[in-house]
Amino acid sequence: MHVVSGSLDTSIRVWEVETGACRHTLMGHQSLTSGMELRNNILVSGNADSTVKVWDIVSGHCLQTLSGPNKHQSAVTCLQFNSHFVITSSDDGTVKLWDVKTGLYFFIHSLFSIRINC
Repeated sequence: MHVVSGSLDTSIRVWEVETGACRHTLMGHQSLTSGMELRNNILVSGNADSTVKVWDIVSGHCLQTLSGPNKHQSAVTCLQFNSHFVITSSDDGTVKLWDVKTGLYFFIHSLFSIRINC
């Protein structure tokens, strides 16, 4: 079993619960990590640098960086993922849907255009 932590030095560390040992130090974000979700051996991290990364915590390798022309324009504020998709939101007012395995971008929706009826 593992837990993950984000640090002020922009790194993410993967810890073994039983021993307390640091298994990996994941580097690649340029700013503070704003959110993480761990499922099995896959970690998804969102960052104030507007990127989202998909990591394999067993190997310590970054599998995908969700960025490019479709990246968020501001800090990633929330994320969720399953075996197929990553959904992210940002300070830029958008929600985006990505393929977790390929990093392909699927969909954008502006939070400012959503109407909520209660």
